[in-house]
Amino acid sequence: MANNRRVLVVDDERHIVRLIQVNLEREGYQVLTAFDGKDGLQKAKTERPDLVVLDVMMPYMDGFEVLKSMKADPVTAEIPVIMLTAKAQDADVFRGWSSGLIAI
Repeated sequence: MANNRRVLVVDDERHIVRLIQVNLEREGYQVLTAFDGKDGLQKAKTERPDLVVLDVMMPYMDGFEVLKSMKADPVTAEIPVIMLTAKAQDADVFRGWSSGLIAI
């Protein structure tokens, strides 16, 4: 089944990106990838995916910085974001929800 929906996966761990990519492609999604925060933000602006799966801990810009920049830019503000993280402390979860996440 063909799917026109595009998902941008941003994580500095290539094996994590590949795992998510394979599973999304198996479900028919088109997957874009980026391996650091700056590249992910740039691809979100130029490619305008339907969803971003975003890691928190990355080089150059962490996921929260990327999210803040996306939500401040009219081009990317409405793109839903799911944070992918090992940081599950209450403060991190609250920071994500208050920044406009749909899931963490």
